[in-house]
Amino acid sequence: MAEVLLSEKKNGILYLTLNRPERMNALSVELFNKLYDTWQEVNEDNEVRVVVLTGAGDRAFCAGMDLKEAAEIKASTGRDILEFVKDPAFQL
Repeated sequence: MAEVLLSEKKNGILYLTLNRPERMNALSVELFNKLYDTWQEVNEDNEVRVVVLTGAGDRAFCAGMDLKEAAEIKASTGRDILEFVKDPAFQL
């Protein structure tokens, strides 16, 4: 399975690429949590001065939350997808 978040650091610039072009780079739980972890690492990395965030493919930068995955999680667990992401803004 391909990595959902690609990362490369050069000359103080961190290049991040959302890598789910088949889903228009929609934010899955895995991708959302990898982004959260990466932001935590950036906060501690004094070498990173700039972050460039892009999306793979040519259809969309990011389609938002992965609603198909959200529906699957709700159907299988009865829980909302936001309960599975690490972002403190979504902690219930």
